Amino acid sequence: RVLADIFAKSWMARYIPGTLPWIASRVVLAESTGISKSRLATASLLEAIVQVVAIAATAALIMSFDDRVAAAFGANTRALVIIGIVALGVLLVPAVFNRLIRGAYRLVRGHDAYAELSANAAASSRSFIRYALGSLISGLSYCCLVLAVWPATETGDLWFIIGIVNLAAAIGMATPFVPSGMGTRDASLLVLLALVIPKEAALLVTVLSRLWSVGVDLLFLGAANALAKENEN
Repeated sequence: RVLADIFAKSWMARYIPGTLPWIASRVVLAESTGISKSRLATASLLEAIVQVVAIAATAALIMSFDDRVAAAFGANTRALVIIGIVALGVLLVPAVFNRLIRGAYRLVRGHDAYAELSANAAASSRSFIRYALGSLISGLSYCCLVLAVWPATETGDLWFIIGIVNLAAAIGMATPFVPSGMGTRDASLLVLLALVIPKEAALLVTVLSRLWSVGVDLLFLGAANALAKENEN
């Protein structure tokens, strides 16, 4: 419960430009729990990479079976997306990730990192699977939003919409110095949704999806905070 409260509060730091505030706030908030700062920073960085790769990979897998993306953005679009995901996926390989972490630690601290500052295959794979499954559930919630705005949406397009939502989310998370992917995520979602529903409906869904996302974050924060207070009592 304590960690859930810390994660919820640090998650809100996504609305501050850049990736560093999100990770730094988690490290500062967790300091009182006795968790190693370096270990928590390493885990948070791994989580960020896993999250982007898992969501993007899920989206690419779903959208690779649909020709609309290639028709709208060019025949090479699908290949470029897959290459980008593979490139990010390489960072999840423990040997690569650990070498980068140790190199960064040596650069900042001037000496080698502790053995605890490393990832393993089990942690990376479990996180990847859970984020991939979570992206499907999140995508379904946005399908309900699309149906509420445009009831005439074809049932066969709902699976494609899940891919659209997740690809836009991955683009937003991978964009540095942008709070919560604002702008990049929304623009991507608007353009991609216009392949499925009218542009006016796509614009409304994009605006509502941003409000929906903020509402879910606040709900997570409130629930986690309530659990933490109950734990104190």
